[in-house]
Amino acid sequence: MNIHITCTPEFSTDKLREVVELLAKIPGEMSFHYLEPFTVEQSLIINDKFANINTLQSLEFEVFFRYLSAVRLLNRIAQEDFLIVITSIQNCEEWFSAFNKKDVFVHGVEWDLISNVDAKFGIAHQCVENIFQSLIKLDIDNYETEPNIHMKSIGCINDFCDEKSEILIKLKSADICDSCYNRALKEGVSDNVIAHILEITEHIRKEFITSKRIRRKHQSDVIRIDSDGNVIIGERQVDMTELPKTLYIFFLKNPDGISRIDLCRRVEEVKQIYKVLKRDKFDSESISESITRMCCSKTKEGIKIEKFQSTLDKNKSMVKSALKTELGEILSSLYAINRVSLEDKTSVFKINISPDNVQIDPSFLEE
Repeated sequence: MNIHITCTPEFSTDKLREVVELLAKIPGEMSFHYLEPFTVEQSLIINDKFANINTLQSLEFEVFFRYLSAVRLLNRIAQEDFLIVITSIQNCEEWFSAFNKKDVFVHGVEWDLISNVDAKFGIAHQCVENIFQSLIKLDIDNYETEPNIHMKSIGCINDFCDEKSEILIKLKSADICDSCYNRALKEGVSDNVIAHILEITEHIRKEFITSKRIRRKHQSDVIRIDSDGNVIIGERQVDMTELPKTLYIFFLKNPDGISRIDLCRRVEEVKQIYKVLKRDKFDSESISESITRMCCSKTKEGIKIEKFQSTLDKNKSMVKSALKTELGEILSSLYAINRVSLEDKTSVFKINISPDNVQIDPSFLEE
């Protein structure tokens, strides 16, 4: 059984890859594949609502499923394969996910409002959950009367979780109740598929719990930027090249987080950090272009507007890779630049640690 997983253009491709890697760790009947996301321009062909994708607040289920149908068609994905799209755009019902036959969308942000652990665990669980629900032909259109949707949480994969915090119960239980198991057998779902689903949910549960424990232990570690611009976490120095290090220091200086739009507006501040790091090797013209392309997706000269693919995600990925090399997979997500949801439904990028744990040497940015 093939499952193709992609995302809408505004969602982090780093997080997408992490989710696919997490799901693919456990071999079995299901095979998970990374699918290159559509660009904004490609998405606009499907629906013009994606024109303002970074500020788009909510979409109807029908829009998501039309999007999925187009992705399936243009990528020539077989009808028997599952297709999952992860998105940071809210849906009209404010559900974490939904499916239509073998098309699935998963809301990939706001997990930080439920738990301080990496969002990939909740997203991965939603992927497997929807696959199982599709296979047993769960009637989500009539969820209040569907006998195998548990309106009161019992720690089963099919708990409705009206209160979003309840989703942690089924994530930690990693279970399928007897009623839902029997429903699966009745619908012809093989024991091998059910076993694989349970193995994956158990793996997610174990990594989730381990991550929580390690985060609690290391939550007081201080991030220091010394006078030479070195990044030091606890007692470990994290090596980064100048461009991702510039981005990292900028976000450390802005603990409340920065939206994509504000990042572009403050490009001169980012350039100043880069200039200090490069010192005598600073090339004003080429550096200006590199920083602009990292922070923005378009520039304007007179009446001419140049649009381009921002390298923000690429440089965030390089930050994460450097952190992972020194700190390991679990801790790297704690100190990485992540997308965080705000109460007003908007989102920002930030390093989600206490400002009290950040120390930047005052002499570092002195000219």
